[in-house]
Amino acid sequence: MKRKSIITLGIAAAMGATVLAGCNADTKEKQLDLSVPANAKELAESVLANMENITSVAGELTEKYSGETKSSGYSITMDLDMTMKTKGYTEGKVDTSYAEMEMEYKMTGLESLIGAENSNKSVKYEAYSTGSREDGKFTNYVKTDDGNWTKTEVSVPITLLDGQSSIYKAIADGKAEAKLAEGTEKVNGKEAYKMESVITGDLFQNALGGVDMAQSAGMDSVDLSKLSIPVTLYVYKDTKYPAKVEMDAKEFGEQMYSQMTSSAVGTTGLEMNLKEFEIEMNFDDYNSVKKFTIPQDVIDAAGGEAESAAEEASSAASEAASSASEAASSAASEAATAASTTASAS
Repeated sequence: MKRKSIITLGIAAAMGATVLAGCNADTKEKQLDLSVPANAKELAESVLANMENITSVAGELTEKYSGETKSSGYSITMDLDMTMKTKGYTEGKVDTSYAEMEMEYKMTGLESLIGAENSNKSVKYEAYSTGSREDGKFTNYVKTDDGNWTKTEVSVPITLLDGQSSIYKAIADGKAEAKLAEGTEKVNGKEAYKMESVITGDLFQNALGGVDMAQSAGMDSVDLSKLSIPVTLYVYKDTKYPAKVEMDAKEFGEQMYSQMTSSAVGTTGLEMNLKEFEIEMNFDDYNSVKKFTIPQDVIDAAGGEAESAAEEASSAASEAASSASEAASSAASEAATAASTTASAS
């Protein structure tokens, strides 16, 4: 297994998907709904209405992952901590964003394949993205710790705020139950409402990347509707914009990666045990991100040109959702094959 596969496996395992701006293209500001919500449904409706005023956003995504894959006495473990900072804005009909990620991972059981020096690493990831939702074309520029930039064209954006929107919409439409806590709590130094909810696996997948990501990761045979994910949502009181989301994705991740690895080698002999898979999305800046463009040296290094001046911008990772998910499936297949081979030899 190549070290790059380990890196992208880690990205997929920790992220599932990553972040773009997901802002409103309409520059006409609408009146904010700041009424005191009587219940979770009313709060969700207000959030959806107020999100139409968002033209830029900055925030942070943190994830913790710890898991073990077993097969016939062979064990592969991975512990991973990831922090991603992102910013993005919408101008006209073009979304542009940028993200930088730091990830630390430790693996055991694959030293003979990847070397001990690659089993405990700290890596950095950087990404720009730009594109239009209207024509469905997005260009992503991604650099991992090997220093090489790659350019990828995708048709569907993977956006953090879009994911938020799908959860709030499910609550507003009565498709996901939620409970509004009494009073408020502090988030980033500001008062915030708190809601507790449990969403289904298919909604969780939609919030973090959609159907295409599931298929590319080998999860299309998993019945996500039978899985549940506890979610805690925080909403700023003064704007009713999303403040923070906390997810416990342990059950979802365990089923997802168990299915992914077993389908990769055509066997059900693999066991995946997740000790921890937690995701937190934190938004601390709305409508004040300064505009930026993709550096020309990045475009040149990736071997391509930006499609237009308006589209020269940045992102955090619809690339991570598509390319990292594919790499995760490939890496999982390699790991599982190695486990099966070792087990057979013994």
